[in-house]
Amino acid sequence: MRLPNLRDGAWASPNGRRLLVVSIIDSTGNGAFTSASVVLFSVVLHLTPAQIGRGLTLGAFLGLFSSVLWGTLADRLGVRTILLSIQLWRAAAFIGYAFIHDFTGYVAIAVFLGLAERASPPILLSFVTSAVGESNRVKTAGALRSIRNAGFTLGALLASLALLSPGRTSLLCVVLGNAASFIVAAALLRGIVLQGPPKPVRKPKGEAPDRVRSRPAFLIAAVLTGVLSMHRFILSIGLPLWIVSRHLVPKPMVSVLIAINTVLVVFLQVRMTRQTDAADGAARALRNSGWMLLCCALLLVAASGHLPIAPWTAGAILVVAILALTFAEMWQAAGTWGLSLRLSPEASRTRFLSVFNLGTSFLDVAGPFVVTALVLPAGRVGWAVLGGVLAVAGLLSPVVARWAERERLRHEEPVAAVETHTTL
Repeated sequence: MRLPNLRDGAWASPNGRRLLVVSIIDSTGNGAFTSASVVLFSVVLHLTPAQIGRGLTLGAFLGLFSSVLWGTLADRLGVRTILLSIQLWRAAAFIGYAFIHDFTGYVAIAVFLGLAERASPPILLSFVTSAVGESNRVKTAGALRSIRNAGFTLGALLASLALLSPGRTSLLCVVLGNAASFIVAAALLRGIVLQGPPKPVRKPKGEAPDRVRSRPAFLIAAVLTGVLSMHRFILSIGLPLWIVSRHLVPKPMVSVLIAINTVLVVFLQVRMTRQTDAADGAARALRNSGWMLLCCALLLVAASGHLPIAPWTAGAILVVAILALTFAEMWQAAGTWGLSLRLSPEASRTRFLSVFNLGTSFLDVAGPFVVTALVLPAGRVGWAVLGGVLAVAGLLSPVVARWAERERLRHEEPVAAVETHTTL
C-alpha cells in the first residue's frame, strides 16, 4: 500500500499537485476544528451538547436549500468564482466564531456557515473535473479524499495541543487557524488554470434537457447514494456507542478501530475508484458497498450475541466489521463520484451535482437520529434491519443506474440534433 505520488495520473499535472496541497491545508484546519470544537465550545461558551447539536442541525438543514442555488450560480458565473466565494465565506464564518460569547452568537455563525458548507463538495468536484479533465476526475477525487483523511488526522493531532489548556486562547487559535486555511486554499485555487468552461447548450423548443425534475432516475440514484452514505454515522456514532453500551471491548479499542479506517482510506481510496467512470462500474461499486454494510451490521450483531464471548474474540469480530465498513465507505464514495459525474450534463454540471449531493446532505440531518433513536434502541434487530435496508439500496443501484443512463442519452439526443443542425 502507498500514498498517491506525483507519478500517478492524478498528480501528473501542475493542477493535480496544487489540488493536493489545497486538500492538505483545508483538511488540516477542518480536522483541528472538528476535533476540538465541541470541548472548546463547552468550556469557553458554556454550551451544552444539546445546544451544540441544535446549532449544527439547523445549519445543515438550511444548507440543504442553499446548495442548489450555489450550484446554479456556479454554472452561470463560473465554477472557480463560486468555489472561491465559498472558501472566503467559510473563512469569514470561522473568524466570526472568535467574536461570539453565547448560544445566540453560536447559532448565528453555525447558520451562516451552513449556508455555504453543504455546497462545497459538489462544486469542488465540478472544479476538479474542469482542472484535470474527464479521464482523471474520479481518480483525482479519490486521491484528494485520501489526502484529506491524512490532513484531518494531522489536524486532530494539532487539536490535542489546543486541548491541553482549553480556553478562549485555544478557541481563537483553532478557529482563526481554520479561517486562514480557507484563505490560503482560495489563493492556491485561484492559480489553477481550468480547461475551459462548458460550452452553452442550445435547447430545442419545448424541450428542457437540463431540468433535474425531468430526470426521475437521476433523483432516485441520488437518494440511493445518500442512503449508502450512512456508513459515516455507523463509524462516528453507532459503532462507538454500541461498543460502550454493550461493554464489548475496552473503550480504547474504539480509537484503534477508527485509526484502522482512516489508514485504509488514505492508502486504498484511489485504487477503489478503478472502473467507476462509467455508470455500470460506479453502480457495481455502490452494490458492493451495500453488501459490505450488511456484513458490518451482522458482525456487530455477532459481537454482542446471546452467548458470552471473550473480549479478544469480540475484538477480532469488530476488526472484521471495521474492515467491511471501510471498504463500504470507499466503494460508496467512488461510486457516488462516478455516477454523479456520468449523469450530469456538461452545461449544467454543477447544478446537477449539487442536486445529487442532496441525498448525502439530507442524511447529515437524519443520520444521527436514525442511529441514536432507531437503530441503537432496537439493539441487534435494529442493526439487522439497517443492514438489510442498506443492502437493498446497493442492489437497486445497478438497476437505477441503467435507467438513469438511458434517461441521460434520451435527453442528450435532442441537444445533439440541434448542435448538428446549427453547424450545417
